[in-house]
Amino acid sequence: MDHTEDCNIMINTAHIGVSYKCNMNCQHCFVTRNQDDDVFYDHYAEIIDWLYQHGLSVLFYTYGEPLVTNKFYEVAQYVSGKRICQVLMTNGYEITDNAIIKKIKDVGIKQVYVSIDSIDAHKHDDNRRKKGAWTHAIKALELLAQSDIISGIACTITDRNCNEMCELYKLAQDLKINYISMLRCRIGGKLIKLHDYDCYSNSIKKLVSENQNSKVGIRVHDLSLIPMFKKMLNENQISNNEYKKFEAMCSCHQQYNINIAPNGDVYQCDFSLTPVGNITLNTLNNIIDRCYISHCSCN
Repeated sequence: MDHTEDCNIMINTAHIGVSYKCNMNCQHCFVTRNQDDDVFYDHYAEIIDWLYQHGLSVLFYTYGEPLVTNKFYEVAQYVSGKRICQVLMTNGYEITDNAIIKKIKDVGIKQVYVSIDSIDAHKHDDNRRKKGAWTHAIKALELLAQSDIISGIACTITDRNCNEMCELYKLAQDLKINYISMLRCRIGGKLIKLHDYDCYSNSIKKLVSENQNSKVGIRVHDLSLIPMFKKMLNENQISNNEYKKFEAMCSCHQQYNINIAPNGDVYQCDFSLTPVGNITLNTLNNIIDRCYISHCSCN
């Protein structure tokens, strides 16, 4: 399918799945398995070219575990020739030594986030349904901390870990990594209810208010927290710049975002239920036009 026709729409961020393949089976995973796994890979050069021509600045590799297939490295190598920041989201299991770190760096990956579900290894492994997953993830973060790749913990917030925010932040400090990114879990495109939401929100509030000058940055992605950040601003607990930063993190930016699954389906955000097109059936221009007139289901 030709994706080269002219379009005035700008795309800042893309979440792309090279493959559905994964070495784990996480309880919170939103990805549907057993689908055609090569559609994006078969079209990646023309898609990346189109996205680059329309302003793409940040590309996240997500969906399955990118590092279990060499297709990822081929795509990343192609992207590395363009002015696009590549961010790898991984469970860390395949990052076993410095040779893998070098391989990741050589294809132009600037940031790597490793998933950690709990400070408790057993709880993490149980959620991942993979024995040794926590040990491998910590080892990956230790290796990344010794490199010049920007690294962070990525944590999906559920009832199982919503009371561990401060401990997870301390873990990030101990590992001497750059960030902790906390994403509220969705099911069916909607935020799941946290039975101890107050504990969770108060923990985020405490972390933000007490660690504004810390070397470990906090990234939060949860629309429900925006009123809390607004209240913190009004009470002079955070600056206006800090408020704007967290408001932007927690807001949906579907008008500047595109998500492409390994089977070629295109979504307006990671948690939308219905694709707005498929790269084998529609031009990207037409697909993006549909994104602008449709409504996001992530709220």
